[in-house]
Amino acid sequence: IILSIINISLFFIITILIGKAGNIPNQYLPIIIPTIVLANIIGLLPITVSGIGTRDAIFTLVFSVVGMNNPFENAVFFSFCFILVFSGLSVLLGSITWFIKPINVNTLKMKIRSIY
Repeated sequence: IILSIINISLFFIITILIGKAGNIPNQYLPIIIPTIVLANIIGLLPITVSGIGTRDAIFTLVFSVVGMNNPFENAVFFSFCFILVFSGLSVLLGSITWFIKPINVNTLKMKIRSIY
């Protein structure tokens, strides 16, 4: 449970930092958290790859409704940075764990064959 709390907290902190890096005014930062949750849920729909496009649409809609200047530009920038940062973190952490403890492919093949 503690690791889940840390993970979710870091997710939201990084999301806020991406917003600050994109010069999104502080008054709009509180809406980023519920918007990213909604965008990630919508991104799970099997419409696009990795939710690209759907996430942009949700951010554009929310940023327009709250009256942010340049909602489309801010939405695309935020969405691009979000994908870049979180994909980059996944690749980095996956690479580190792979180098620490690589998977033995032969053992994996034997396990798969024993199942089928």
